[in-house]
Amino acid sequence: MTTIKKHLEKEKNPVMITELEKILSRGTLTFNEWSSLGKFSNVDQVDRKVLKSCKQVIEYPGDAYIQVLSDGEFYYNSKSRGKNLDEVEKTLWSDIAEKLWCESC
Repeated sequence: MTTIKKHLEKEKNPVMITELEKILSRGTLTFNEWSSLGKFSNVDQVDRKVLKSCKQVIEYPGDAYIQVLSDGEFYYNSKSRGKNLDEVEKTLWSDIAEKLWCESC
């Protein structure tokens, strides 16, 4: 099962469900579409391991996330952090894009 299908199965937001269904029916997803589907959540609302300085989490389709730190930086991993969200998103996207359609992931 693809990670997009997994994300759709657990999604509760009707707008997000509609968007994910469109993506699945097309069989494609661009970086811009993916990044626009990022959803901000408070740390206490997510079940994820985060840094102590994390104030919010941005969750994306594909079970991916970026942490928003108290100093204003965005953190994906130790090699990808900074004040520019687009740059951090591009690193995350390059790491997960192929896995979004993987049948055995």
